[in-house]
Amino acid sequence: MGRPERAGITLRSLAEQDFFPPSWEILLVGVKAQAVAEKFAELPIVALPLEKNELPPKTRLIGSDRAKAEWFIFVDDDMELAPDFFKRLHAIINTGADGGKVPDAIGAKLPGVKNNLSDRLTNLSNFWSQQGDRPGPRPWLYSAAIAIRAEAYNKVGGFNPHLPNGEDIDLTQKLVQANYHLHYEPTLIAYHNHGRTTPARMLAYFWKNGNTAIFFNQDSAATRCFSIKTVICHAWNDSRNNRRLNALQIPRFYRYLPFIFINYLIFQSSIEWHYQKYLWENSQFRNLPLPQPGDQRSFQAFVRFKKNHPIHGGLLYIWAMLEDFRHPARR
Repeated sequence: MGRPERAGITLRSLAEQDFFPPSWEILLVGVKAQAVAEKFAELPIVALPLEKNELPPKTRLIGSDRAKAEWFIFVDDDMELAPDFFKRLHAIINTGADGGKVPDAIGAKLPGVKNNLSDRLTNLSNFWSQQGDRPGPRPWLYSAAIAIRAEAYNKVGGFNPHLPNGEDIDLTQKLVQANYHLHYEPTLIAYHNHGRTTPARMLAYFWKNGNTAIFFNQDSAATRCFSIKTVICHAWNDSRNNRRLNALQIPRFYRYLPFIFINYLIFQSSIEWHYQKYLWENSQFRNLPLPQPGDQRSFQAFVRFKKNHPIHGGLLYIWAMLEDFRHPARR
């Protein structure tokens, strides 16, 4: 848990479990970890205080480096586990899933606490692969509430401490690439109190998540302009994949789909904007390749902007954006 001062509901849900794993240990990582641990003396909490707040993947790494167990269970500080969570998880670990095979990582169903429209849209847009009632393998899992076999976690190197968002997608996709098995189990319930319960908070959330631009562009880094085509294509593909998985599982799904598409447009636009910001800061655009004609035009535009020629730079940048439509979506 990265913000122990906010973790009261989460810790109470742990204290109210129907079943407690043998020899379990709670590693509480954060600035006020010791003070919070003292309020829950009935729980086997090991406090790992920090001098300042860190990114979520870094706090998880601090905890996992200290942990000694066959399984790691990561629970965010805005989660409330159902009372039978550990009992059901214990059964899966001991008896298996998907035909008796014990998975290497197990993800829970993540409904919202408020369950109003903005709450549901946030869940269906951002945590969409763990919303339905059909168990089975997944290409990724979310770390809001996840159990991972320690051997598999350590084998792939754990969370990337430098990612501000998307560190769980990164980790679980590395597990898949290493031939580990991911399983979604909808009978495991973890209620998500993420706070995106108004349209403004929801939209701001999807814009903020665009700060993962470097992660999404890591395999295709180049000096390029803001790509409208990339935004539309990725938003469309994400919506289509979401529909394929959830249309038959989520009641009234098609009523939500247009708003899900809007959330994806905002997210993809933010990725493009943040990537442009990355190119501009410290003149990073000078250090990257120019594989397409539009990229060469983008480079010229950035150079003109740096030399305080905004009109010439703006015209070159618009030219680059028009040329970008002729090329496939990036990333």
